[in-house]
Amino acid sequence: RVDLFLNNAGRASSSRKPLWELAPEDVEETCKVNTAGSMLCSQAAIKLFLEQAKEDGGSAPGPAYHIFNFGFSVAGSQLSASTVPHKSTKRGVAEMTGFLAAELKKNGLDRLIGVHECSPGLVL
Repeated sequence: RVDLFLNNAGRASSSRKPLWELAPEDVEETCKVNTAGSMLCSQAAIKLFLEQAKEDGGSAPGPAYHIFNFGFSVAGSQLSASTVPHKSTKRGVAEMTGFLAAELKKNGLDRLIGVHECSPGLVL
């Protein structure tokens, strides 16, 4: 049983090169892991939560299940020495979280599943 999903999919380039000096494969891999990885993990968690709710009868007074997506705060991204692909994809996770929350609400699932963003900023 899973009630809380911590979505911390992430990859940063080992290189501190500017965008124009990064290998295309490095940019693509960072985008895949950080953006698509976070989206696919959220999708899998929601499917599991819906299955569990069906088994439980779905009668919780508030969100019974929660997804915490780890993004990157604006302040953290300004202080970080990470590359453009890492910063922009982790900011994308923050945007995805807002869009996902709206989609859950539109479909009447916000009372069952809460989705939240954690942006710890610069982590050393």
